[in-house]
Amino acid sequence: SNESFKIMEDFTEQLPDSKLKNRLIRALNNRKPFQNFKYELRADEEVRQQWFKYKTDRNQQWLRTHLRWLDKNLEIEDI
Repeated sequence: SNESFKIMEDFTEQLPDSKLKNRLIRALNNRKPFQNFKYELRADEEVRQQWFKYKTDRNQQWLRTHLRWLDKNLEIEDI
């Protein structure tokens, strides 16, 4: 949950200044940030699609990092 929130924050920070960016910042700072973030993204389909790509890329990056860590640690244990 914390990692997902951080991904939403990072995505919002990299957006150019706009009304949508400001609404996303407010959504993240209020109650139910996940629900409100998703709701605000509905206002702009292009940004919504950018969000899906950004989130997928970050999750894949996280997975690659942790798989490398596992691979490295499994090699050490096998010796």
